[in-house]
Amino acid sequence: MASIINASTSSGIVQTADTSGVLQLQTASTTAVTVDASQNVGIGTTSPGSKLEISNNSSGNYVVSAITNLSSTGYARQLFNIGSSGANGQADISYAPGLFFTIGPSANDTTTPIVFRNNNATERMRIDSSGNVLMGTTVVNSTGGFAFNANGGTPDIRIGHPTGTSSGTWYASFLYNASSIGSIAQNGTTAVLYNTTSDYRLKNDVTPIENALSTISQLNPVSFTWIDGRKDDGFIAHELQEILPNCVTGEKDAVDKEGNPKYQQMDSSGVIPFLVKAIQEQQTLIVSQSELINNLKARIETLEGAK
Repeated sequence: MASIINASTSSGIVQTADTSGVLQLQTASTTAVTVDASQNVGIGTTSPGSKLEISNNSSGNYVVSAITNLSSTGYARQLFNIGSSGANGQADISYAPGLFFTIGPSANDTTTPIVFRNNNATERMRIDSSGNVLMGTTVVNSTGGFAFNANGGTPDIRIGHPTGTSSGTWYASFLYNASSIGSIAQNGTTAVLYNTTSDYRLKNDVTPIENALSTISQLNPVSFTWIDGRKDDGFIAHELQEILPNCVTGEKDAVDKEGNPKYQQMDSSGVIPFLVKAIQEQQTLIVSQSELINNLKARIETLEGAK
């Protein structure tokens, strides 16, 4: 038996005296809404398992469950569960104040990815069960996509070009004020090029390098061992900075606000123009000395022939 009670406050109560404690709303002799004895509300289902459960058919597919799990403080932990009635294929929207907000497969689903689609359900990005973030592809090693590869805790970034991509096509582009200042580009089918902008239209006051041989002579190439034990050869950043400051960023012995080292960094490719110019200067000296030697030899031969 059901009753409708009007209180003096003009509020109303719809209640049931059914021994099962279930309240149902029906149309055309079909149950549309069910409220069970635990005050769970079901739409499209007569046995809701959460505070709000919506199902599109009797098989339980495409179930939406709202506020299925409350913390001890009363805040919603799991806000929604969307998917089939089985374990796999479900998705959770969860929230814990000050801790996290998550969207993803249910906790016991270890295989289903999170997929993002648009443009008539075209897949654009996914996060797979290994934590890899994939764009334009569904696998880490692709022939035409971009992947943040979780790689078991040693992550890397992978960019794939499909077969037939022309040499010079960018893998990465670096911009300043919407203009390209560098790139990493495909070089044939077996290598890459690391490029920095060097167009003549970006340069003024172009003059030859002078005294390159003297500059190179001041450099101190050294062999050394890194603190991780790896042996290497090169320059010491602050020493190179004194001779070629454009090759080094940062300052010697710099630290951050917490006192942690801010290590200097170096691009030794800036040494190359001076090496080239130094070779040219040496070649000029070699040619001049060769001419001088030849002249001296000719004079000696002339003097000896006159005896």
